[in-house]
Amino acid sequence: MEAVLIYHHQTRIKKQIIIQILYLGTKRLEVKQQSTVDDGEIAAVLVDDNEEATLKRIKHVGNQVLLIPDNTDGYSPLILNKENPGRVLGKVIEVRRKF
Repeated sequence: MEAVLIYHHQTRIKKQIIIQILYLGTKRLEVKQQSTVDDGEIAAVLVDDNEEATLKRIKHVGNQVLLIPDNTDGYSPLILNKENPGRVLGKVIEVRRKF
């Protein structure tokens, strides 16, 4: 399923926040652009030599980052480390479902 990325800029005093809005089928996700997220949060992460992006829960374990899918039907956790790098694009801050 292809996602459509739309960039919205919100300006606050002396600070600019960029929010990406992704449309995935019947879901609308808002992703706040930031390079780190805390354990348990859902992040948009660039993987596979910056060829693909994924949405997964984050868990830090030593020098590795586990990307854990909420939907475990056929999906396994991904491990990010020096040999398999990735880049956090942002934190999912809102999910809305269209009916």
